[in-house]
Amino acid sequence: DGVTGMVAGWAPGALPVEFPPGYGMPLEPNDRLVLQMHYYQSGPGVVGLADQSSYAFRTTDSVDHTVLMYPLGTTNFVIPAGNPNYSHSFEFEMPEFLSFKILAAFPHMHILGSGYKMYVDSPSEGRQCVVESDRYDFDNQQTYRLKEPIQVNGGDTLGFECTWDNSADNPDQLFDEPQDIRYGERTNEEMCFSFTLVGL
Repeated sequence: DGVTGMVAGWAPGALPVEFPPGYGMPLEPNDRLVLQMHYYQSGPGVVGLADQSSYAFRTTDSVDHTVLMYPLGTTNFVIPAGNPNYSHSFEFEMPEFLSFKILAAFPHMHILGSGYKMYVDSPSEGRQCVVESDRYDFDNQQTYRLKEPIQVNGGDTLGFECTWDNSADNPDQLFDEPQDIRYGERTNEEMCFSFTLVGL
């Protein structure tokens, strides 16, 4: 029947994700789970490596609140060659009928990523920070579970900003001379996403 939603995401450094008590993601007995793996190896002498990946779920018969994952992101950016501090931001205004709580966020870029921030702008609460860092590390990515969930209502705005270092001085630079970098799923391309867990 086609893809109906994302269940989870993982990247180097991530720890298991635990939902708050009473929250869970619905899966039906006949649902089919698709596991997508991204591999990247480059350079002289690279050989195949054994895959030790695995996954596990904790299940229960029922929950009080449904959890969904929203992959909030953009593919409409170009990171200029040589720029050590390029940022791109985008915003989504929530439809009036929509209401949920942000439980956790998993900011995701590739190896040129250097910082991110996600926020909620609300007419009643003003701007609330969801996550923010100027030390993004591709090898140590985390899903940040909020101590206090943030309520999002219709008319609120969700914003996310990514910053990258595409300079020759970046030790993670993959090109001998920096190139303009666009969106893509390969490690030598870039992403700008916050995989966001919300409770209904």
